[in-house]
Amino acid sequence: MFNAQALDRQEKIVRVGIIDFDPLCSIEKPGRSEGLFVSILKNIAAKEHWNLRFIPCELHNQFDYLDSNRADLVLAATYSKENAIKYEFTRETIISTWGQIYTGTGKNIKSILELEGYSVGMLANDPYGRELRKMIKGLNINCEFIEFKHYDEIFQALENGWIDTGMVDRIYAFLHQGEYKVKSTTIILSPVELRFAAPQQGGRNIITAIDYNLNLMKKNPGSIYYKLLDQILASSKDYAIPSWLLSLLGMGSILLVISAILTFLLRKQVLKKTKLLYEKNDELSREIEERMAAQKKLQESEQRYRSVFENTGTAIIIIEEDTTISIVNSEFEKLSGYKKGDIERKMSWMQFAAADDLDRAKRHRQMRIEGSADVPSEDEFRLTGAAGTEKVVLIKVGTIPGTGLTIASLLDISSRKMAEEALRESEKRLKMILDSVYAGIMIVNAGNFRIIEANSTAADMIGIQKHQLVGKICSDYLSSGNDDNCPIINQNIKTYHMEGLLKTANGQTIPILKTVTPVYLGGVKCFLETFINIRELKTAQEEKIILESRLSQAQKLEAIGTLAGGIAHDFNNTLCMIMGYADLAILDAPKCNSSMKDYLEGILVGCNRSKEVVKQILTFSRKGNQELKNVLIYPVIKEALKFLRSTLPSTIEIKQSVSTENNMVLADATQIHQVLMNLCTNALHAMDPGGGTLEVKLNTVVISEENHSSYQDVATGRYLMLSVSDTGCGMSREVMNRIFDPYFTTKDKTKGSGLGLSVAHGIINSHGGKILVRSRQGHGSTFHVLLPLVETGERLEDDNPVDIPGGSENILLVDDEKELASVEKKMLEVLGYHVTKTTNAMDALEIFKENADIFDLVITDMTMPFMTGIQLSKEIFRIRPEIPVVLCTGFNEHISSEKSFEIGISDFIMKPYDMRKLGSSIRRVLDEQSGVVDKIKKVPIYKSCPENTMGHDYKSLQNAMFGT
Repeated sequence: MFNAQALDRQEKIVRVGIIDFDPLCSIEKPGRSEGLFVSILKNIAAKEHWNLRFIPCELHNQFDYLDSNRADLVLAATYSKENAIKYEFTRETIISTWGQIYTGTGKNIKSILELEGYSVGMLANDPYGRELRKMIKGLNINCEFIEFKHYDEIFQALENGWIDTGMVDRIYAFLHQGEYKVKSTTIILSPVELRFAAPQQGGRNIITAIDYNLNLMKKNPGSIYYKLLDQILASSKDYAIPSWLLSLLGMGSILLVISAILTFLLRKQVLKKTKLLYEKNDELSREIEERMAAQKKLQESEQRYRSVFENTGTAIIIIEEDTTISIVNSEFEKLSGYKKGDIERKMSWMQFAAADDLDRAKRHRQMRIEGSADVPSEDEFRLTGAAGTEKVVLIKVGTIPGTGLTIASLLDISSRKMAEEALRESEKRLKMILDSVYAGIMIVNAGNFRIIEANSTAADMIGIQKHQLVGKICSDYLSSGNDDNCPIINQNIKTYHMEGLLKTANGQTIPILKTVTPVYLGGVKCFLETFINIRELKTAQEEKIILESRLSQAQKLEAIGTLAGGIAHDFNNTLCMIMGYADLAILDAPKCNSSMKDYLEGILVGCNRSKEVVKQILTFSRKGNQELKNVLIYPVIKEALKFLRSTLPSTIEIKQSVSTENNMVLADATQIHQVLMNLCTNALHAMDPGGGTLEVKLNTVVISEENHSSYQDVATGRYLMLSVSDTGCGMSREVMNRIFDPYFTTKDKTKGSGLGLSVAHGIINSHGGKILVRSRQGHGSTFHVLLPLVETGERLEDDNPVDIPGGSENILLVDDEKELASVEKKMLEVLGYHVTKTTNAMDALEIFKENADIFDLVITDMTMPFMTGIQLSKEIFRIRPEIPVVLCTGFNEHISSEKSFEIGISDFIMKPYDMRKLGSSIRRVLDEQSGVVDKIKKVPIYKSCPENTMGHDYKSLQNAMFGT
């Protein structure tokens, strides 16, 4: 087993990557290597039975040989924490070293900052070079790096002046700097430890063996490790054997004794030199350590200075006495657009000043040189950059004591200037907007309640200039409406809205709606008050209340109208029944009983009066239709005044003056009656409570071109003028302009709705007339109603024919009111007709279907259950299209005579009606249908009561009634 293990050790091959790094490792000939690391490794390899195979590589790629498995071990590897993560390193350090800057003999460089603008030589991928590059970049120093393969090339380049400076390892330089005309500087950096390194995969055993042997070597002062170190250090050019000693040694064969003596002396001298060398080495080490410490402090100081210089956030330049810029930082590069190399020691600061500012800049510089106290410490200038663009900068200038240098910091305030200009423009626009806002705006100091600012609208509303508002107490113009105190009392209020008053310069007040909002301006608490004039809004609100009241009145009228429509239907049916029975009673009344006739006639008069009352109710409620015909106005006046006299107080005197009784107008008598009642009622209210005189006049007027202006430009022609005058309070011009407006009234709500005169005005306009008013406050009022007279030759319609036409045709009578259907049947039978009566529309339709050919006429009520009169008529027309139909109704707003005629109805009769009206309508429809008149029978209007007419035939009735 032992022999097998020994055999394995003899056969172990170790591939070693070696760099040419004299005196640590050097390649003298192919296949044969020397140096500190090589000698130590060979010593260990002999003990471990390794077969070493050296593979040349370069400093910059020696670790690549481990990564690619081309080497098992590399020499003089730089140890670092980063490298220790990826590779296996020996725990024992072979030797420590560092980099040092060297120059040619003609230069004197003391600080790393003085490398600015110089060329620096270094090995490719050298750890010292990497550290130097990083430091140069951090300090923002501009220099040129030139790479070489060997340190001797760097020394040669320095000697020949090809480069300004060079980074060289301290051990190499210690041994070889005497061979070249170079000198060291105090700039040292990047101390490193050089060790053996192997790959992590499979390299641990090799590293462990090397560490074991190195540990033994370092414990033994006489080991090869220390001998090799002594040889390296003793090989310095400072140690050399004297030439005379070499001659003496050559004569050793002649003088052995002398040789021995000389050998003894030589050993003594070597020991002395060696001791001196150790002392020098220790001294050199201390010096190097001191230099490194000083260099580190210098570097730290320079880094702090450079950090401050570069990271102030402002551009900084240092200016020579001749105005040349010597140093700039990176911020100035950004500001100017130039590179440092183009500026430093090449450009004057005056080249950056804009032409318009140059004279001022020179003047300030001269004042600074003269020590003037008036020179500003900072100023604004326009700086011209590389692209010709100008920037506004704030410049602060100071001097560096004892140097004659000037330091200047420049802050680019172009954006701020633009922002300030934008702010000024924004404030200008905002001010313009605020001045054009419809609302008034004030800013009030929350501490003393004085006005700080106001817009033009606020000033215009008050009636003074804006500047006159500033400084005034807000309560001088604003109040809550309840008192004169400023409404902003609570300092902790939030935004709120309220109504108030704005006091104008002329002492008037304007109702306003305002909003108060706390704001802070420059750290001062203020109140922002905005307000608008709400006078129109208040007026609109008042009008809204009036309109709501009018709407309520209109809704009441609509309700009255709906009620009136229902009442009219039922009431007219009842009147129709009463009038029918009265007509029949007159026919049956005993001839000798004349008083009975008078009573029955009185019933008919009352029914007709009730009929007119119903029409007035429907007209008032807009439910009735206007019926224009030739009428006399005088009877209407008599009836209205008769009604008024019974209701007027004793303080009111009525006068009437009628100069014409027979002139007619085309009018609806019921509506004219309503107009007169409204005018008289208005006059009575005007004289309340003191009383007075109400005068009603009726006369004719002729309006011509000559006098039409006196009648407010009424069209020329002949008119009937109805005048109503009172001795009341009269009206102002403003009231007169609005008296015909709907719902306008000057009376208490309990006395008027504001509709009387409006309704009267509407009625007269619909008649083609005109209402004129004349009034004066305190002297009463007069209303003139002008209605066009009926043209000459037109006669009053005869409402009372002497005879009632009858007939013998067959009639189908349909009415859901049983009593009314009975009286209608009796009246028709008295007139000689054969009547089939039914109170159900459905039954009527069935009767007609079965006997369609025997009926000559159908009389139907409009409003019936299950089927209306219109629907029944349409069904009858489908069976027999040519049959005449008479439609009767007490009231129905959905049907009119025009609509009924459009669907084929022959006649449309409004209830209540008497025998005469019913008989005339039936006879006319039948005659128009047949074109024959020989069947006509007439029942004359009775002159006295017969004894007994019930059961007599039609002719007997005539003889009994009229004595024929």
